[in-house]
Formats: sequence, structure tokens, C-alpha cells
Amino acid sequence: MLVPILEELLELDTSTGPSTPDDFRFMDMLIKARALPRRKGVFSPSMLGSCVRQAYFAKRDVDKHSAANPQTHGYFLKGNFVHLQWQFALWRAHVAGLIELVPVPIEHELEILNEMVTAKVITLRQADQWAKALDFNGDGMRPAVEVRVVNGDFGGTVDALVRFIQAAKKSVAVVDFKGINVIDFQRTIKRGAEPKYRVQLVGYGDNVNESELPYQVDFCLLVCENKAGPTNSSSSSPLALHETKVDVVEHMPEVRRRLKTLRWYDSRDEVPPPECVSTNHMMFQECAFNRFCREEVRAVQREHEDRAKKRARNWKPARTQR
Repeated sequence: MLVPILEELLELDTSTGPSTPDDFRFMDMLIKARALPRRKGVFSPSMLGSCVRQAYFAKRDVDKHSAANPQTHGYFLKGNFVHLQWQFALWRAHVAGLIELVPVPIEHELEILNEMVTAKVITLRQADQWAKALDFNGDGMRPAVEVRVVNGDFGGTVDALVRFIQAAKKSVAVVDFKGINVIDFQRTIKRGAEPKYRVQLVGYGDNVNESELPYQVDFCLLVCENKAGPTNSSSSSPLALHETKVDVVEHMPEVRRRLKTLRWYDSRDEVPPPECVSTNHMMFQECAFNRFCREEVRAVQREHEDRAKKRARNWKPARTQR
């Protein structure tokens, strides 16, 4: 749905960067919306596919372990600008009349600005300049990119809310961009997006449906980009993109179940058990809270290793008969 539109846009649009006053206004608005601090004390839809303990610590704003690793920081740096790249492409598609970035109010952003002024993080004059940039349409509304949606203890940031103009049913879809390595990209082409990504995406869609926004999200689009580029891709897309359509209804039971589990532990101030089973696994090594789980995970790892050794004792080497 969306990938062919982006391919058509970049085939016809010779200007691949900001070139008009509205383009620069859009980028200013987008960067300022992205720079606003995130709400603390809420579960994010992105947590629905992660470890329950990790989500528990993140919701309670526990200090994360800062990795002094240029590779890790470079990974996030590139990811931030990849999102800006494709959000700008959506804007150009909107201007060209290929899609519609639906308008959303800036009330939530204004509340955050007021809190920043109260906390003396920014001055009143800076907040006023920030608010003028966010008020892109001039009527308290702006295009739906980098949309903050918070409902009680559940909220997050949507990459974009898009209405497909040429579709038979002009419903609004949540669009999320994700850069993945070449192996995961090829796996996504064959099997579709991973279940954890589908649950996260539906969480964003459900969050929009439960909010005061006047839109009903029936499906979401996960647009994956192959980090290795189009030449190292099994996809026919010249942009190395692949999209997965995810129906909200299909994964809502899992979203509800995960939220219920997270809220159960949170309401009791009880730290959930770790889900990692080895300190050697990437899931553990890349977790920002692994210092809280190391001894427990090591105990589980030793238990698994002991079981493997006991099973190995019963094995006998095969001998050829003479």
C-alpha cells in the first residue's frame, strides 16, 4: 500500500531534500515535536514485545545502564535520522496528493511545554517559539507525524497517521518505520513481521482508538528497511522496503494480556521475574537493566547447563560392528 506510493514519489520527485519554505517549516516542526521529553510513568506500546521486567523498570524510570559503545550509539543515531527521512518522504507524498497526513491537535505538546517552563528548562519566550513551530496549520493543528498519544498509564509516539486517499475505505492507519539487518529483512519477506513487532504496532493503534483523536484505526503498517540497501536485498523494492499490514482486531487479545500482566506487577510494586535464560544471549547483553538480573539469570543458566551435562552422561559413542 505505502511502499509503491513512496517508490512512485521518488521516481517522479527530483527534489529529494527540503526545497520549499513549507518543507523547511515541516522539518522544523518535526524536529521540535521529536525533541519534546517523553512522558514518565507510562507503559509504552513498544514495551509490549519486550521482557516484562524491562517494561516494569522503564515505566518506573529506573536509571538505565549507559553503554560506552560507539557502535550502540551510532546505531541509535542512524535510527533517529532514518525516521526523519521517511517522515519527510510522507510529507512530500502528502503534498503531492498521494496520501493524507491527517491533522492532529497540538494540545498535548503545549502541556509539555508549559511543564518545561514551570521546571525552568526553557524560558517562556522559547516555549512561545516552540509552540509557533508546532502550530503548522495555524489553527492549533499539525500533520500527524511524531504523534504523542497518552491514555492514563499507557502511551507512546506514533511515527505517522496516514489516510490512503485512493483506498476504497478511507480509514486511517498507523505507520511505523523500522530498520533491520539483511537476515531479518529476508526473514520478514518470507514470513512477515515478527509477532512481537505486530503486537507493539497494534498497541499503538489501540492507543489511538482509545484517545480523543477523531480517528478509528483498523490496521497498521510496519515498513521495514533493509540496512544493507537494495543491492543486498531479496526484495524487488528499489528502496529496500517491505511493508506488513497488521489488523488491529487480530492481535488485540495479546495486547490486552500483556497490559494486564504489566499492570498486575506494577499495582503490587512487585518486580517481575526475568525472562532471559543466559548471560550470553544478545537479549540480556543489550538490556539497559541487566545489572538487576545478572545473578538470577546466571542461576538459570547454570541450571540449564547442569541438565545438559546429566543428559550427556547417558550418551555412549557408537561403535562399528566387526
